[in-house]
Amino acid sequence: MKATRILPILGIVMSLLIVGCGPETPKVSLHQAVQKGDVKTVQQHVGARSDLNVKDKNGWAPLHFAAMKGELAIVKALTAGGADITRTGPGGRTPLDMAREKGQVAVAKFLMEVKPAGGQGRGLVDGGLGVSEVLANP
Repeated sequence: MKATRILPILGIVMSLLIVGCGPETPKVSLHQAVQKGDVKTVQQHVGARSDLNVKDKNGWAPLHFAAMKGELAIVKALTAGGADITRTGPGGRTPLDMAREKGQVAVAKFLMEVKPAGGQGRGLVDGGLGVSEVLANP
């Protein structure tokens, strides 16, 4: 192939790399999606590689809210996506602490079985349950 044929193709490829071709970040914030119990939007945030550990103005991460509300499907999606289960909020409370305080037994049990990602981001749940499995089976 001649260089003149390759240049337009390279231009298109470079444009896609610059713009990005991954999933678009939802318009609804991650905190709002968790507050509403909107599993689909949370899954979109996971797929778009949003910061799953972002804290709100009061110092709470989305996983804290999901744990407090007993939203097990959201907790699973966030942890499979790499949300840090050891992240602390006000008073040094973790998502597990919040689940226990609010009597969310199923969420607390699940969080006790999750292998921490060590703050490194996107980890997997013990037993090999990956993001794709959580996204497919909320």
